Amino acid sequence: MTPAIPQLHQLWQTLCKELQPKRLMPSLTIGLTTGVLGVLFDLSFAALIFSGSLSAYLSAGVGLVLVSAAITRVMVALMSALPFMVADLGTVPTAILAWSAGMVVKQLPPTATSTEILITVIATIALTSVLTGLLLFAIGLLRLGNWVQLLPEPVVGGFVASTGWLLAQGSFKLMMEQPLSFKLLPLLNQPEHFVQWVPGLLLALYLLMATHRRLHPLVIPGSLLVAIALFYLGLPLMGTSATQAIAQGLTLGVPQFETTWQLLSWHDLSQIHWGVIASQWMCSAT
Repeated sequence: MTPAIPQLHQLWQTLCKELQPKRLMPSLTIGLTTGVLGVLFDLSFAALIFSGSLSAYLSAGVGLVLVSAAITRVMVALMSALPFMVADLGTVPTAILAWSAGMVVKQLPPTATSTEILITVIATIALTSVLTGLLLFAIGLLRLGNWVQLLPEPVVGGFVASTGWLLAQGSFKLMMEQPLSFKLLPLLNQPEHFVQWVPGLLLALYLLMATHRRLHPLVIPGSLLVAIALFYLGLPLMGTSATQAIAQGLTLGVPQFETTWQLLSWHDLSQIHWGVIASQWMCSAT
């Protein structure tokens, strides 16, 4: 008997054990819960990164984020030493990537084509992700994880607070099409703009209170689905149709997925503005 036969037999026994209803149903419940919640978060991440001047490329951003999330989940499920681990994209890196992508777009020349803008942004995200992965791999390989204990709490707290501020600015940029600033305050007081930011603020406050209690894991995804349903049920009360909501910027308004992100080719590399990416090395370093 070859060495591979016992391993295959053991794998088959493990698979049969996991497919038993007593173990399968909890796994399906967790998968459904984290999957629904993950998709909602991932769409929010895509909208955060590809907002403002990048909103025209949102369909490509949605494809990029969903593919990245799927690969992350599969790789962690297959390779993690902890069989119960479920991974997804992170909130803090997303805030920094949104800031980094916005800075890169500002530095691009006015003559840059739409393809060059999109490919340069994707290259920025990919390069930053690779550098982050290499750094984390090096920390694990050299067993330097204990160094985390040496980080001062004010530094960690300040970093988390700054990323929270980036997320808050990004949320208003998404809802009001401009970041939170003193210039935006007069618009917030105008009744015609209440529908753009008040529902989002109320939902954020509700989720903040809900996460401070030990509730059923379905509460958060269920709350988000109920919020979506209430939004569309409230549109007729405001005399607004779904089509008008898209035109008014009340929804993501993702165009048809004809430009959904796909793998880059060698030809695309020549359209990347490497000089602009290099000039924003501090963003990638962060």
